[in-house]
Amino acid sequence: MKELITSLMKAAQLEAELTKTKIDENLIAQLKMWGAGIFRLVVMGEIKKGKSSFINAMLGVENLVPVSSNVATSTIFKIHYGKERGYRVHFLASSGKSPMDINEHDLANFGTEDGNPGNEKQVDFIEVICPAPLLRSGIVIIDTPGLGGLFKAHKLVTYEYVPRADAVFFVTDSVESPIGALEIEYLQDILKITPNLYFVQTKTGAVDEEACAARKKNNLAILSRELNLPANKIPYFLLDARLRFSADTRKDINRLNRSGYPQLMAFINDVLQPNQQKLLIARALLMMQPTLAHIQEILSEQKKLLQADSAEKLQQYKQEVETRQNELHDWQKNTLPGLKKRINKGLQEIRLSASEKCNQLRPGGEIQQRFEKMVQEATDTDGIMEKIEEWNAKLPEFISQTIQGILQFIQTKASILLSSNLDDNSDSSSSTEMDHIRNEATVPMNIRQMRIVEMRSTFDKARSFAFGGTALTALIMLPANLLGVTVPVLAGPSSLGALLTLFGGLLSYNADKRRDLESARNQATGQLSQCFSSIYADLQQIIQRELTNIQDEVTERLGQYERTRQSELEGRMKEIKDRATMGATEKKEKEKKLQQALFIFDGIKREISVQHKMLETSPLAS
Repeated sequence: MKELITSLMKAAQLEAELTKTKIDENLIAQLKMWGAGIFRLVVMGEIKKGKSSFINAMLGVENLVPVSSNVATSTIFKIHYGKERGYRVHFLASSGKSPMDINEHDLANFGTEDGNPGNEKQVDFIEVICPAPLLRSGIVIIDTPGLGGLFKAHKLVTYEYVPRADAVFFVTDSVESPIGALEIEYLQDILKITPNLYFVQTKTGAVDEEACAARKKNNLAILSRELNLPANKIPYFLLDARLRFSADTRKDINRLNRSGYPQLMAFINDVLQPNQQKLLIARALLMMQPTLAHIQEILSEQKKLLQADSAEKLQQYKQEVETRQNELHDWQKNTLPGLKKRINKGLQEIRLSASEKCNQLRPGGEIQQRFEKMVQEATDTDGIMEKIEEWNAKLPEFISQTIQGILQFIQTKASILLSSNLDDNSDSSSSTEMDHIRNEATVPMNIRQMRIVEMRSTFDKARSFAFGGTALTALIMLPANLLGVTVPVLAGPSSLGALLTLFGGLLSYNADKRRDLESARNQATGQLSQCFSSIYADLQQIIQRELTNIQDEVTERLGQYERTRQSELEGRMKEIKDRATMGATEKKEKEKKLQQALFIFDGIKREISVQHKMLETSPLAS
């Protein structure tokens, strides 16, 4: 693995030198992580399905992460190997707080909804250090918040981590309803990112064996139908964490077997861990495929030009370039309009989904109803003022976090949208230019047969848009000006930030009204209704602005691709003209540089070929 990562870093450096551009630091950072053997195993599912209990039992440590009714906040638990158990809280960058070490007794104060309601303590994630042997191989388990229920922000946070997953354990249970439509939606997205998807059905001890088996059969039928996967090829485990820990306490082998964890650990030890490095190698190779194809294309063109030592050969090369110019024109005319149309339609669907996530903040929505209920329960105007002060302190931060979560959701969904359109095998598949865009390389790799789909950072996979790679090296990176900060939605005169002042002024304006509880209630609910109308309108504007930014960026980058591609082909035509008058000394110098680059690239390809043969002769478990 170390040799491969070194070679791939050399490839990144070589590409930068050949194109006279800066090296991609994000690419290097990702390669270093894989080189260190970090394998991100994300655990996700609906709330109260037993995700945290499953993790604790899998690692053999009770209460390692919070369980039961203490639903995790919109924070993440990142669990990695260490010799001694420990916890460190990492705060949001906007909080200005430094990481803080805590003990397991303080964990609930930061990592549960009870101890940290609405994430008022501004926790980003909690680092968990655990000496479990399973983690020694470099596996990092990411425990995500629940996807459904009242805690809608949890889904948005979970979506942020899915594109970073090397594998996913999706948790359902034996007690509540079977896998539903919303869960299928999540799973369809996950499969576009990684095929390494494993299913866990928890709480098997809470029902009889017949009901448990029936639930499994039903879930597998749903998954097979909706995800287009053979039911007998879906990794699916029946588990019960209570039986697992009870077996440890009582030294009862029968309980342990009934818990299902021996079967799970056998899968991890015999399948997942032995393939862990292979999975990382496959992802690294796929991520680097556009870079390698670009290097090969540049060197091939340089070699072809220098070897054109006669008028006949130069004319033949000129005709090849002219053919590519015609293909580009054909792609612009016949394929590009349809591509833009599909992307624009997809962005509109994302807009509708994002708007639905704002419903709890709409006028008369869930949040306003909760406030109005508390106002109605107040017995005097002082009680109403107290509630207003409480909401005035908490709601702006909640809204800010909701906005940031929605923006992350938009980014992730838009990333998947663009990736799926680039890989679409519809009418555009016959276009030579689209083949260039997909960058189906001639380097010795066939990673696609392994069904590994690599999602780099947002929209970064569209780097392969560029034939030659230079046009869109930083393609469609979403604007970051609204992310990582407290969004100042509440700055206007109708904002919640002004509610306390407005309401206080209204009450003091007329002493009789101050004593009139019913009037005070009406004033409070009326002012809040105005606030939510303003907030909701602002949210819709933010969503529309973000999607407009994405659409504009897509349009700009596609246009940039067209311009760069056209300029590149025109540049080659000029090189052909210059080649006809090139002197011997200049030709020798160019040949020397070409040979040096070819020598480096040949070494890179040899290492890649070794790794590729290893993957082919020892295929990944499906």
